[in-house]
Amino acid sequence: MLVTNDGIRMRDLLEQALFRWPILLGLGLLGALVGFFFSLMRPPLYQAEAVLAVNINYGVTEHLELVVEDRVLNRIAAIIEADDTLQQVLEQVPEAERSARGWTQPADLYSVVRLDQRLAEWSLVAIDQDPKVAAEVAGLWATVTLQVLDEAAEHAWKAVSLMGEEPFMVDCVQVSTPGRVGEVFIWECSTEPLTLDPDSLAGTLRTEIDRSRGMLPNISYELLRKPTVPENPVVWSRGRLVLAGAIAGLVVGFSLAVVRGRKEDIHIAPNGTGTNK
Repeated sequence: MLVTNDGIRMRDLLEQALFRWPILLGLGLLGALVGFFFSLMRPPLYQAEAVLAVNINYGVTEHLELVVEDRVLNRIAAIIEADDTLQQVLEQVPEAERSARGWTQPADLYSVVRLDQRLAEWSLVAIDQDPKVAAEVAGLWATVTLQVLDEAAEHAWKAVSLMGEEPFMVDCVQVSTPGRVGEVFIWECSTEPLTLDPDSLAGTLRTEIDRSRGMLPNISYELLRKPTVPENPVVWSRGRLVLAGAIAGLVVGFSLAVVRGRKEDIHIAPNGTGTNK
């Protein structure tokens, strides 16, 4: 049985607190209300997102083990979230908006952008107090991402061609076809024998691999949904704030109930000494 330093049993303290349950209930509700109103005082934030479809094209490659597949997709995610990708996004944001928010380097965007991977649908999320800015940043991020992936895929195809027994040059162009949202760009490649000095082959291959940024040519991607200007703000952690307020109120209520109970259990004798009832 738990006993406090002054000999009071914890069971007695709990009984005293539960006997005065209105205090616990009242302060718990008051704490929850304080947490709720505190969440209302936080500035509203708006979230916009562009959605990409990212897949491994098993029509041109053998099936990969799950761990290998994860590494391939993680490489794509790293390219999307890379500093140089976000730097290009930052450079296209109007200067007035960058200055107002203090965005001077890619690291400044880390707190306002987020990549959510849900199976084959990847959401490029942007968050801001201005809904138009949130939609603008999400749209720019999607545009830059497609450009960066295009460049990496082109060099990945060239690296594959150089690794063949008989090196050949790959010439890839994008052909647009109707898609669910706008146009879908598909790579069409042609090959021709490569006349390359064998001594410089290794260096050229190394350059193409570096420029592919670890991307494999069997990755397919397209824009599924463009970002729209959000109409309603998003609310994060409101439930946690309400729960924290309620717990804090219960703790305060428990303390007050125990203190009040102990005072009522103490009888002040005429000679000034305190005796328990």
